[in-house]
Amino acid sequence: MYRYNEIIESVRKLKKKYQTNDVYEITENLKINIWEKDFGTDKDSIKALTFKNVRIAYIVLNSNLPEIIKVFIIAHELGHYVLHIDDFSKAHVEKSFFGNQQMEIEANIFAAELLINDEEVLETFYNNEYTQYQIASMFNVPYELLAYKIMLLKHKGYTVPKLPEIPKSNFLSGSLGMDADWECYYVD
Repeated sequence: MYRYNEIIESVRKLKKKYQTNDVYEITENLKINIWEKDFGTDKDSIKALTFKNVRIAYIVLNSNLPEIIKVFIIAHELGHYVLHIDDFSKAHVEKSFFGNQQMEIEANIFAAELLINDEEVLETFYNNEYTQYQIASMFNVPYELLAYKIMLLKHKGYTVPKLPEIPKSNFLSGSLGMDADWECYYVD
C-alpha cells in the first residue's frame, strides 16, 4: 500500500511552511539546486535526475523539455527528495529501469497533491462535462498526474469519476514534450 496519508501530510506541511505550491520557490527554500543539462531530445531521453552530494541536493533537468513539463517533473523530483532522499546513495535517474515502482508511484502522488488543488479539480468535475483528459489539459498536467489526484481524492473520501485507465508508474519516462505535437496535450 502507498503511504497516502504520509504523502498528503508532507505536502500540506511543505505548502504551509512556504505558503506556496510553486516548485521553483519550494526548491529554492529547500536549498535544492536545479541544473539543466542537454540529455537529448528523443522520447527515451532522461527527463531528470535527483541526487544528494554530501548535504547538497540537486535536481538535474533535461534542458530540452518545455517549461510546462519541467514544472511537474520538478514536483515529482521534489517528491523523491521529501519522501526518498535518504534511499539514494547515487543519482536517482527518471528512467523506468532504474526506479523502484513504489517510489515512482509515491513521487507521482506527491506531485499530484502538490500541483492540483482539491477544490478546483472537484469543482471542475462536478460543474462541467469535460473528460478527464480535457481537465488534465486545463490544469496543465498529463492525464496520469490527474489520475493520481483522483485516487488521492477517493482516498480522502470524495466521490470521484471512475478512471478510464490506471496510470503507469513510469509515465514520466515516456515522450513528454519530446514529440512535435506535445502542445496539443497541455495547451488549450
